[in-house]
Amino acid sequence: VVRVSPTMGAKPPAGAIVLLNGKDFEEVTKKPGKDGKEQEWKVVEPGAIQVPRGGLYSKRAFEGSFNLHVEFRNPLMPNANGQGRGNSGVFFPSGDEIQVLDSFGMGTYLGGGCGGIYKYRNPDAFDDFSLASDPPMQWQTYDIEYRVAMRDGKPAGKPKITVLHNGIKIHDNFELNNPAKSGSFQFQDHSDPVCYRNIWVQPLDGVAAPK
Repeated sequence: VVRVSPTMGAKPPAGAIVLLNGKDFEEVTKKPGKDGKEQEWKVVEPGAIQVPRGGLYSKRAFEGSFNLHVEFRNPLMPNANGQGRGNSGVFFPSGDEIQVLDSFGMGTYLGGGCGGIYKYRNPDAFDDFSLASDPPMQWQTYDIEYRVAMRDGKPAGKPKITVLHNGIKIHDNFELNNPAKSGSFQFQDHSDPVCYRNIWVQPLDGVAAPK
């Protein structure tokens, strides 16, 4: 299967904050290694990195609504099964997670497959496995609209998200479990060599906090 997302390589629009371009790392941070020393960024190809141990974090906190573009690649792990195949995830400011996993042609538990809202919602394009997923070693995209009601200048209620996975709508104005709040993005390390590139966020209201 070779299927290229229609938003692959999408350029950040005016006003967007580029979190990751694989060249400089001014907008993201990572945890120290086990020895307490700063880890090196592992650039796997131009513009792309392997997620560092402990995960990748935005330096800024975000509140309010935004559009988020993420490109990711799952490794080929033929001897692994289920949650052991290219496991990672994208955490929103609310703390909710959209799963990153090599679940191509393979089912798993509720919200555990690629594109699932972790542990409580499967993608709409779901029939034992996410029909939007590409095989491992192919770059894939998430395009996410995250909407938050603002009251007196602060986030209120629960966010609602619309998600396109490789150009296919898998969540449509779905309300998340956690209340809206100011927070950073996290790209999870789950000990698998998952790669990311071309991550940017476009605030739609509210202001991103300084780094």
